[in-house]
Amino acid sequence: MLRLFHRLPTNRITRRSLSTGLISRTVRVESLAEGYNVNRVLAAIKANPAESITVAKDHLLVRFFNEDMAKNCVASGGGTSGAVIKMDDALSPPLSAVDVAALGRLGMSRSLAMTDIPNKVQEKDVLEILSQHGALESWIFDSPKRTATARYLDMHDAFQARLPFLIKFLF
Repeated sequence: MLRLFHRLPTNRITRRSLSTGLISRTVRVESLAEGYNVNRVLAAIKANPAESITVAKDHLLVRFFNEDMAKNCVASGGGTSGAVIKMDDALSPPLSAVDVAALGRLGMSRSLAMTDIPNKVQEKDVLEILSQHGALESWIFDSPKRTATARYLDMHDAFQARLPFLIKFLF
């Protein structure tokens, strides 16, 4: 039977650390070269766990779950050559009650893992369904093991992708 679950980051988010007010919890990574590799930049600045990532031509916006996580990212300086990492000037909206509940109760994250994928399901079928729900940072399909892992740029997209996949292949 197909199983879906979210992969939690190793540094778990505690209830106490979640942002509930209007603060700046978004980091701006600018002065990136045209055609930059999003995955390399995210790895270099240690941008996990993050609520969402907005990709632009010459910069990234990374929204963290609280202000401290964002400040730690800026303080670490990252390992991106020539990039400027700073707090974004705009205030970030608070996490909604639904987001907090999904994080705490359901372990929601930007990663979605699937195991026991039926043999009749092909790689292109999985990718087609997953890509309908938002931009993917990366994804891996392991045909012999019948598993797949998708990493979205936004945790809401990962959460929304679960239902259509279940409906299409289980019913």
